[in-house]
Amino acid sequence: MIYGFLIETSSENLSVGISSSGTLEYILEESCGYKHAEKIHGFIDRCLKEKGLNISDLHYIGLGTGPGSYTGLRIGFSVAKAMAYALQIPLVGTDSNRSVFNLVYRPTANYDKYFIMADAGRMEVYLSEYGPNGDTLCSPKPFILTDEFIKHLVNTPNILLAGNGIKKIIHFFNNKNDVALFPDILPSVRGLSRELYEKYKQGFFLDLFHAEPDYLKEYFFKSGMMA
Repeated sequence: MIYGFLIETSSENLSVGISSSGTLEYILEESCGYKHAEKIHGFIDRCLKEKGLNISDLHYIGLGTGPGSYTGLRIGFSVAKAMAYALQIPLVGTDSNRSVFNLVYRPTANYDKYFIMADAGRMEVYLSEYGPNGDTLCSPKPFILTDEFIKHLVNTPNILLAGNGIKKIIHFFNNKNDVALFPDILPSVRGLSRELYEKYKQGFFLDLFHAEPDYLKEYFFKSGMMA
């Protein structure tokens, strides 16, 4: 068995787990209001104990690379890189919007397009688009929800919207029966396990010394506030 320890911290959902050859076998997650630094080490220890593994049994560390919370991503990356370096095992990653897509995607649903939106503050989101076969049409990018774009979505049939960013526009779809809405789906290792395992098998490793989160836009810190 190939064991991977998985970490996803791009939102208020702290999500960690252990996969065995791509199958998620144990998961701990909590919507903890960005208290990731306080909880993540305890979560890691508990995961390993409950699964009956030693940390030396791990073959790789996998994580969601963002975009999302600057603070959460920094914590996730710091812990994942430290674990991979200490164990001398590979680090692999994939974007966090892909996690949300994997959680809502069903090949038999036959939606024409999937829009994944992570909250980026104000009327901004981190937007990704996927086709009916799961192909990436647009990788995550910062995007302003303009009136023109919202109108375009409202007038587009047979689509699925997911992620906490769609809460900004969900009221525009009250009378739409041909749009599926999933505003409460947050990035989770549940949506990452298979993809991260495939990247491990293919040797798509992150550089331990130079890998950075996919922030996608600059962060301007305000005293008393946390991203």
